[in-house]
Amino acid sequence: MSFRPSRVDVLALAVLLLGLGGGLWLYAGRSPADPDRHFHFALARTWAEAGMPKTLPQVEGIGWNVAFVDKEFLFHVVTWLGWLVGERAGVIASSAVLAALIIWLLYVLARQFLGARESVLAVLAGASCPMFLYRLVLVRPHLLAIAATLLLLVGLTRTSWKVTFAAGLLFALGYHALYIPAAVLGLAFVLQGRSAWRAVGAGVGGLVLGTVINPYFPGTLETTWMTLTIAASKPSGNTFGGELFPIQLHEFLGSYRVPVVMFVVSAVLAVLSRGTSGSRLRFMLVATAGLFWVLCLRSARASEYAIPLTIAAFASVSNSLPPMVLSLGVAVGLALNVPLLRDSAQVTQLDRYTMHIADAVDALPKEAAGKKVLNCTFPEGEVLLDRRPDVRFVDVLDPTFLERFDKDRHQARLLLINGEARDVRDIVTVTFGAQYVICGYPQAKRLLDDNPDFVRLRPPPGPPLPPGSGPSVYEVRRR
Repeated sequence: MSFRPSRVDVLALAVLLLGLGGGLWLYAGRSPADPDRHFHFALARTWAEAGMPKTLPQVEGIGWNVAFVDKEFLFHVVTWLGWLVGERAGVIASSAVLAALIIWLLYVLARQFLGARESVLAVLAGASCPMFLYRLVLVRPHLLAIAATLLLLVGLTRTSWKVTFAAGLLFALGYHALYIPAAVLGLAFVLQGRSAWRAVGAGVGGLVLGTVINPYFPGTLETTWMTLTIAASKPSGNTFGGELFPIQLHEFLGSYRVPVVMFVVSAVLAVLSRGTSGSRLRFMLVATAGLFWVLCLRSARASEYAIPLTIAAFASVSNSLPPMVLSLGVAVGLALNVPLLRDSAQVTQLDRYTMHIADAVDALPKEAAGKKVLNCTFPEGEVLLDRRPDVRFVDVLDPTFLERFDKDRHQARLLLINGEARDVRDIVTVTFGAQYVICGYPQAKRLLDDNPDFVRLRPPPGPPLPPGSGPSVYEVRRR
């Protein structure tokens, strides 16, 4: 199933990309608060200066100083090219290009079933869900993964083995969560029928080939398993990043309301159209979207796939509706997202805190070069890797990495974070071998402030920093 692009499609795509540009502008105040961008800045710089990294000497606490497996190899090739063009701005631009690719693929999928106007409205209504649009404007490897998943759907809807093979190859080289395309291909194999088996087999072949030729293989398989078990675990306390918490009922009815309604409508229309031409393909698309909505009950990260898959499913079944009814319905959905977008674009106190981590890192003296910093949370490690690559520290990206690599040190850091440590100096200097501490937890800061073994470097003596001003920095006092 395909369509012949026309001038109208060029205009439609321009409208969609203009909408994406509006999203980039809308979240310009919040996107710098994402600490992961600093990790990707640092990796792009490392690629530019020394080629593909096999170790990250700075990240001692989780063993990356001995061996580093890049679970997002192809994404960092893309950001490396961006760095060569414009350093950090180039990396941001390369991620924006991937976001534009996602929007284009969504339009291609919708356009296979709907007219240009209806396709634009369907993509805008679904993609303007604030939780999805915000994820589109970040510097994150999931952008490449979403694009590869949508390309896989394009191949399945057209039963093109060449497209599904390319999609599988790109996904395996670019992202660690191989279970995502595997789930899509599995549902297509079962639900779409024999006509899709060749395309499904090619997609599997692309995944296998991409996995094997990945320069970090076989370590990538271990990473895939680890991230799957992390996502399947029950999040609690300081052990997990906030992205892994499940979506609550009030969130489904609030921030996610438009794509949820689109999915419900898709499911109803798919049932009503069963037995008609193309019903197996439509049911496959709806079932795939439904699978990821169910996974949202375990992790909010699943919505990164549930929402674009819902747009594709909605487009495949909604052509049975009168064009004006369809256009009016999705236009109303788009309008319902507007107040949500306005609210979600507000800079929060947590955003301010995260953006001020850079100020804390910059407060480290030059004499800290070559020494170790105990970072209480992984975002501080990511900013350290970007802005002070001359120091060593504990972890990046996810607090679970430390728990899995060294449970004793993980527990020791939790004691400090919770203000329950009896011998703070021993934890800092002996357990972690650190000479500096960066920490924002109030209980930990009270312990460090009251301990004569530590000198506070940020903030200096005087009035305390206002809420949201970032973590404090301490140096071990010499005896």
